[in-house]
Amino acid sequence: MLLKKKAHGLINLPLNKKNLPKKYFGFTEYISDYFNKKGMTTMLMYCDNFSVCPITTHIPIKKIHLQFNKFSILKNIKNINNFYKKFIGLKKPTIALMGFNPHNGIDFSYQTEEKRIIIPAIQYLRKKGINVLGPLSPDYAFNAIVPKNINALVGNYHDQVLPTFKYINKYKGINITLGLPFLRVSVDHGTGKDIKNKNKANPESFLYALDFFEKNFKKI
Repeated sequence: MLLKKKAHGLINLPLNKKNLPKKYFGFTEYISDYFNKKGMTTMLMYCDNFSVCPITTHIPIKKIHLQFNKFSILKNIKNINNFYKKFIGLKKPTIALMGFNPHNGIDFSYQTEEKRIIIPAIQYLRKKGINVLGPLSPDYAFNAIVPKNINALVGNYHDQVLPTFKYINKYKGINITLGLPFLRVSVDHGTGKDIKNKNKANPESFLYALDFFEKNFKKI
């Protein structure tokens, strides 16, 4: 339906990733590839208060270094900047990028990811007029959101940002895939198989997704 322009976008409930083809670790990767946007989309966990984005998404920790590079940083932050300008109406959103290592790698003498990749990427984006802060030390970054008026906090891998985002916002958050030719929104939680048929499921994230979609699907 989306390919034939018979639908405005996609809202999906939690998906058991075991139902995906084996080469895909998550739905973000699957739908991006399906619509020929592989490597061009961004996973944004959005809330009115602030958003988070992992530079690398659903991959094992030991493989992060294979996909973590300057291009992936530039692509994601540009997508986030465009999203806030187009959907939220902010002319110059504040985006902060976290460091890769503890304390931004200041305790290590060798060339860290901060020096080789992150700082050059931030400098390049600033020259392009994008308001990027950082790198922020990972153990401090979430504390900087309010005093620095950060709209989106970008981490370098999945669990550098998602656990704290979900802890703070509970079910008041949604997952948006930026860079697709339509609006794709989903809830910010899993299938909850352990509470199936127990009348314990919280619908707040799904209702938030519906509301966001209704207000914004025409903006693409």
